Amino acid sequence: MKIIYRILLLCALNAGLVAQTAPTLEQAAAAADSGRRTEAIQMYRAIVQREPENVAALGPLVDLLQASGNSKEAAPVLEQLVKLSPHDAGALYQLGQIKSWQSETRGQALDLLKRACTETQNKEYCTAYGDTLSWRGENREQAVAQLQAVVTAHPEYVPARIKLAQVLSWNTATRPRSLELFEEGLQRDPQNKDLLMASAEVLSWSRTTRAEALARYDRVLLQNPDETHAMTGKAQLLSWQGRAEEALALYRKVLAKDPGNTAALQGAADILTWKGRYKDARVLAQQARNGAPADESVLLTLARANIGLQKYADARDALSYISGTPSPEFDQARQQVRRGLGTYIETGYAMRAEQGELDFHRFDVAISTPVNAANRITFIYQPTLWDARGRGFNSSYFGANLDSEINDNLSTHLQVGADVVANVPVNYDGGASLRYKPSNSTNLRVGFDREPVEESLLSTRGDTNVAGVMFGQLRSNIASLAFGYDNRAHKYDLNLAYTDGLYTGEGLDSNRRYSIEGQIGKELLGQKPYLHIAYGIDYTSFDHDADHQPGQTLTNTTGGYFSPTRFLLNQAIISTAHRFSDKLQWNASGTLGGQNVQTGAGPDTFKTTQFASSFTTNLFWRAASSEELRFGYEYLNVYNAFARNLFRFSWRHYF
Repeated sequence: MKIIYRILLLCALNAGLVAQTAPTLEQAAAAADSGRRTEAIQMYRAIVQREPENVAALGPLVDLLQASGNSKEAAPVLEQLVKLSPHDAGALYQLGQIKSWQSETRGQALDLLKRACTETQNKEYCTAYGDTLSWRGENREQAVAQLQAVVTAHPEYVPARIKLAQVLSWNTATRPRSLELFEEGLQRDPQNKDLLMASAEVLSWSRTTRAEALARYDRVLLQNPDETHAMTGKAQLLSWQGRAEEALALYRKVLAKDPGNTAALQGAADILTWKGRYKDARVLAQQARNGAPADESVLLTLARANIGLQKYADARDALSYISGTPSPEFDQARQQVRRGLGTYIETGYAMRAEQGELDFHRFDVAISTPVNAANRITFIYQPTLWDARGRGFNSSYFGANLDSEINDNLSTHLQVGADVVANVPVNYDGGASLRYKPSNSTNLRVGFDREPVEESLLSTRGDTNVAGVMFGQLRSNIASLAFGYDNRAHKYDLNLAYTDGLYTGEGLDSNRRYSIEGQIGKELLGQKPYLHIAYGIDYTSFDHDADHQPGQTLTNTTGGYFSPTRFLLNQAIISTAHRFSDKLQWNASGTLGGQNVQTGAGPDTFKTTQFASSFTTNLFWRAASSEELRFGYEYLNVYNAFARNLFRFSWRHYF
């Protein structure tokens, strides 16, 4: 019995100790009032654990959790509070807001918000109910009625007016009424920045009202220079007007103040994508996604940047998270991914007219398929009908290319092929190159190419001398090293290249050729249209002049190709391009300059400058999602190819 008494005594003492140490409502409230939020949360949790139906503890605990950003933890507490106090409009509203964020609980959210609105007719609660109703098309009419009731009862309440106007703006038929609502609100409060910004956004959707939209953003910024929402809205409007640099500067100003601003990150990424700066765009788009992982417009921006980088698998991954109603932009990105990861067949035709020296009609067929997300292999068959001063012959080329994207900064290209001409030995060609970007502004290329020299009958098909010895069938075997620098801030670029190697052929001595090339350019317009000017210089030298004219005796130093011992070209270059739409694009480039040529025939002519010019243009048309047409023309009046004309056409079909 004594043992039992002792146990009972210990239990009583322990209960008294617990009672003394258990937190009270007063202690929890004092901790919250003094800013000790974590401690207060722990106290309220202890009280609720001890007394699950203590409404006086549940309410403050919800408020503290919400204030700490722990809405997920607040939800079960709110559910308990609503169960105990089904008419607590504040709890109904808070729980409804949390549940509205998840599509699977949005039905419950509507019921909770409706009850909160009905209990009190509180303008904030009723506006939230109307807002949530508007998220589904079938509830849109009911949402308009609900929001209109709030505006009628509280015409001074700006959030309800803005939300009603925004819902009405989604339909072109009711958009005029939307603008009327904004105007009525601005008559009551002409400087209200929320009304100005919301109405500016709607006005920006039409070209005819964009000037007014811009003026309203400026009115806000005049009073509030650091208003980031107005800056991002204005930047978006400027980008639509083709003022990309001004827009980009505004986005950068926002990001300097708020590095995680999703709208600025996405807007800047979109502009950089338009400019072809895909790597920079992807960095910003990924940051925007980190801040808004479920935002479908951000996912689309990220996909576009990856498409520009030819990271089609990554783009496909981003698009896979878009589950809403597909937009034209989404459909376009999805088609680009399908093409990038798909197999295609391409057929083409080219004709060269070179005043009868060596004309041709060339046909080609290519089949290309991805090996995996980083590699693509292409098989080529290319028959050619040649005409050299009335002497015709045929050739067939068989080849294969492998293009690989090792990572964002490194890519490679491999090529092998064979050229078959009747009654002459088969010639093998090939090449390899590596491109590396040590930084966003610089790139390096190293490579080696063995290619046919298609300048004359002798250099292309070959010929025999009186002794029956074959001469010709030239191949250039050239190694190259190139460096490029692009200064985006000041819009100029610099390119340097050095090439060196041998020209070899049947029965011919090898002929070394080296070249030094440089070009400096400046971008004048970034888009609509793109315009770029440059100055280029090219110095080339062969060991000996291997030119050969018809009727001359063939020797082991002749080759029938342009091979000056000294050659210098100075030229001005202008390039332009215009994107009429995603389906139609055009570009052109022209050069004018002078060339100095030293050959082995006759006196020194290097000091005599000759006129040189060239022009090329290309047109791309996507006739359908799986059909592409390309047209090209090239005029060359430089080197030894005076007045050469080349016409090209190709059709590509994606499976």
